[in-house]
Amino acid sequence: MCRVTSQTQTDENAQTTTGIRNVVIAGAGPAGLLLTALLMQRNQELPEPLYNIILVDGRDDLSQFSMEELKKSFRSWMLGLAGHGCSALRTCHGLYEEYCKKVGIELTSLSIHIGSKEFTQSATPEEMKDTDNENFIIDRNFIVAAIARFVDDAKKQPHNNNLCQTLYQHKLMYVDYDQRRVLVRSVIDANNEFYLPYDLLVGCDGVRSVVREAMVKRHSTFEMDVGDIFQAFKAVHVERPDTVKEASLHLLPACFPDMLGIALPETGNMLNISMGVPRHLFDQLAPDLKSDDPKVVAEYTRKNFQAFQLEDYDDFAQQWVDQPWNRTGQVHCNFYHSNEINVVLMGDAAHATSPSIGMGMNTALRDAAVFYNLLQQHKDDFSIVLPSFSQLRVKEGNSLTDLAMNLYCMDTKQQMVETIHMVVRTTLHKMIPNIIAEHPQNMIGRVKFNLSDVYQQATTLGIMQKHRRINDTIRHEYFEESTGMITKRRNGLRRWNNPLSLSNSIIVVLLLVLFQPFFKSLLVEAATDQTLNYQRYAVYPPYCADPTEMATRTIPPLEAITENGDDAPTTKLVHVTAVIRHGARTPTHPKECWSGYWDEPDGVWDCNVKTMLSSRPYTSPSAGESLLLVEKVYDAFRGESADSIYKNQLNGTCQEAQLIEQGVQQQISNGMALRDAYIYDGSNDNQDSRLRLFDTTEKGMYPFQEPVLRYRSDDDQRTLASGQILLTTMFEQELNSYRTAEGRNPVIPHHTADRHVDILSPKAGCPTHKEAERQALGSKEYQDFIQSDESKNVLRLLKEGVGIANPTGSLVDCLMTAICTDRSLPPALDDFGKEEQDDVWTKEYGSHRFQRVVDYMIQNHTIINRYNDGQWSKVVMAPMWAEIMDYMMPSLLPDDNNDRVKFALYSGHDSTLAPLMASLSPRLWNATSFPWYASMMIIEIHERRSHDPSSVRPEFFFRLIYNGETLTWLVDGCPEFAHLCDVSVLTDRVLSFATRKNGGCGSNEDGDDTVPSSADDDDDVAIRFQERLNETLVNHPIMVIVVSMITSFVVGSLLTFCLVMWCRRRQPLRKQRDQSDLVQDSDMNTSDMEEPDIVID
Repeated sequence: MCRVTSQTQTDENAQTTTGIRNVVIAGAGPAGLLLTALLMQRNQELPEPLYNIILVDGRDDLSQFSMEELKKSFRSWMLGLAGHGCSALRTCHGLYEEYCKKVGIELTSLSIHIGSKEFTQSATPEEMKDTDNENFIIDRNFIVAAIARFVDDAKKQPHNNNLCQTLYQHKLMYVDYDQRRVLVRSVIDANNEFYLPYDLLVGCDGVRSVVREAMVKRHSTFEMDVGDIFQAFKAVHVERPDTVKEASLHLLPACFPDMLGIALPETGNMLNISMGVPRHLFDQLAPDLKSDDPKVVAEYTRKNFQAFQLEDYDDFAQQWVDQPWNRTGQVHCNFYHSNEINVVLMGDAAHATSPSIGMGMNTALRDAAVFYNLLQQHKDDFSIVLPSFSQLRVKEGNSLTDLAMNLYCMDTKQQMVETIHMVVRTTLHKMIPNIIAEHPQNMIGRVKFNLSDVYQQATTLGIMQKHRRINDTIRHEYFEESTGMITKRRNGLRRWNNPLSLSNSIIVVLLLVLFQPFFKSLLVEAATDQTLNYQRYAVYPPYCADPTEMATRTIPPLEAITENGDDAPTTKLVHVTAVIRHGARTPTHPKECWSGYWDEPDGVWDCNVKTMLSSRPYTSPSAGESLLLVEKVYDAFRGESADSIYKNQLNGTCQEAQLIEQGVQQQISNGMALRDAYIYDGSNDNQDSRLRLFDTTEKGMYPFQEPVLRYRSDDDQRTLASGQILLTTMFEQELNSYRTAEGRNPVIPHHTADRHVDILSPKAGCPTHKEAERQALGSKEYQDFIQSDESKNVLRLLKEGVGIANPTGSLVDCLMTAICTDRSLPPALDDFGKEEQDDVWTKEYGSHRFQRVVDYMIQNHTIINRYNDGQWSKVVMAPMWAEIMDYMMPSLLPDDNNDRVKFALYSGHDSTLAPLMASLSPRLWNATSFPWYASMMIIEIHERRSHDPSSVRPEFFFRLIYNGETLTWLVDGCPEFAHLCDVSVLTDRVLSFATRKNGGCGSNEDGDDTVPSSADDDDDVAIRFQERLNETLVNHPIMVIVVSMITSFVVGSLLTFCLVMWCRRRQPLRKQRDQSDLVQDSDMNTSDMEEPDIVID
């Protein structure tokens, strides 16, 4: 079969000529045209021609226009042509050298324009000769025209025997895969449509591919998605100014406010200037750039475009307003072929992408070249070639789209960190290439690296996972707001602004070359900047409460209560109790971690969060503020030798268990969430009036003053500081107003108690406590857990893989302080958030080891919280509940009393929140849950007055919120899925066990009023004992040996005698406990009552 005529095309019964295969190629872009040329080349290689090629495209045949006509009327996007694309073009003999190379411009230098300053780096002669690093800039339409000319010329060769037809100005409308034919319609004459039979259908028909649609219909397993690159951009073609180098790529960061640009050289002494803005910043773009008036755009450009002077501003402006804001698509597919319907996808139909890494056209050209190579390799057997193509190219296409979207971060701060990382890694790789792996950015476009190799490297280094998490959040937040799903987002959530855009890749490369010394010095500063957190790992456990997690913890909207069909707001918020866990901190159980935890550099903890001390001067007791602030700095032992006994517990300037920078940011986030929900200052009219706890528009209203505020914590630095930061953020405007009006700093009373007697953490030890613990540990639930294969496997992993034979609850502290502060994890547990690896640890102990260990440790030490309707939790938290209810119950009185506490803040620990919630309902707390850093439990009290004027008694309801989720309905007695529940459900349950008597134990029948002691005090005693012991061992070793021998003899004799006598009198008392129980030294107990074993703190 040679040329298909219109008459034969309309014959639906036309059969393929014996031995000849009809190949219909939809789309005459770079991939479609190159494949057409290669199939003609394949016909020449075979003994007899095999392929009849029909190329269909709805656009003009650009081969029919001269270069001058193309330059005048058909300029398009400038694209990069790198080694991948060049090598693909060279697959077709003569195409690259004779047709394509001369229509592009080979880059010889890179320039960056910062304001009016230009910095340039030129390529060396050796770099220009290296074909692995080829770099051309070429107009998309120019290269299409060049390949089309080659195809036209090839069709005229005798060996092609008219076995190639190009149908321009014809669109492929429909794929009838059952009959192996496609419907084609003329663009010029809509009545002229016909079917083309095919033996192979190649979809090169772009983002909105008709061929791909057929695969969607035919294969239920075919997965694809079409989106956009999240950019709005415009491009103009202007005359190149004399000051602009002709073979240089020009980067224009901040070419206009909130916009990034790139200027690419074109043939004909022209310059293609593209400028883009991320979609979530489009609204804040200068209005003049959105104007339809060329004069307005021209004047704005004259004033604000500083990179270089344009030859004709009016022409620039006219082109600008004559085009819409452009957006381009992005495509992902899970396979590219179908043997059932003989279809294959290439180019944009398979993997349309952002131009940010400059590899879209290169990958499309390589698709065609790979398909041609497979035809040669498998002797044109489609049953093998098609699946082989998917196997080779799906990973490349998806690597392309994912790299283009996520190799760069839309958050400028994170992108700067990644730029520094690339600079350092590139420099070190050049010095020691066998030790330091190459940065993925430098691998792109080089012939010896596939894009899947680049993706593998970027994933191994954790770049892709980290950026994907941030970029997806930005895109999703934009979607929520643009569709009206979210109408108001609290201040501070939007961290994303001024993101780097499509010119990022070249900007980074140029910065690497030009500013290495600057970035190296910046790296030193960044290494000591504690604000650059959450960088090492791809993802972080929710426990870490990173910014993404904290962004989910806003106060949820309040559902309306209807009364007689009226859904008008009838409730009023009268009281809020908030119980928080402190923010991220330094370790508090340093003795319990694995070997290597304290090795440098991870083992040195330096802090930039300091504790400031202030007191009122004795000579002026009425003074409102101190004359002096004292900053506690833990650096007294700086300069001591490494083996000195005189050093801080954490080897640096951090205090043990103190709040760190991450914790500060977490409590700022909590404070902002509370302010947005509960404080009305006149600026947030969209706020739900039912949630307005404080209206600060009232003159003299200071909601941080007692009695309306009560601030309570124990006497730990981390809890005190967490509450202080939250309140400072929550009441920032009011604190400043007070300072201005009163001329002095406001003072907020902080209510606390001695740590060893305070009630914000459980104090277990009385018979009631111990009996509840004994029952929980003897329960079937606990025994099934502790005897399970999973528990045994985890213990074996810890013993053999981590070197911890008897793990305690402190192990969670060690793991979380490590991962949450970007420190090293034990190799056996370093798999959080990573894809399953085929390594020795996975083979021996399975995957998800980090999470399994954490789940085991938490469940082992918190199962007691919820057992038997939270009996243990009720008993140990009874004193704290009694205090909470003291300040909540007055809000339930019908009269208006300004002396009531409206906002009560309790700043405590994980051991505060977990039993508090478990005591409300066992459904609130599952066995593997644990209060993450900066967790917040909120109890709101709402008053509702009846519409009936004769009814004077109001009704009260409560709402329970935990970390941004409404959980009221999980409290027993509350309606399912209800936001508000009758307050009597809460008070009846809590008041049934809330008591201060004898530390929560009720009446003490033995007459012993001893208050339970704190485990922290036990730790302090243990630490002091250990320090003195170490000092004695170092300074008096002989004396220690002698005393030890004498003591061992005496004590051993006494113990042996006592043991024999005791065994005779009674049977041994057995208490079954898990081998991972917390180990306590009875010689170090400071009280007859002991702290429970569940405190991780």
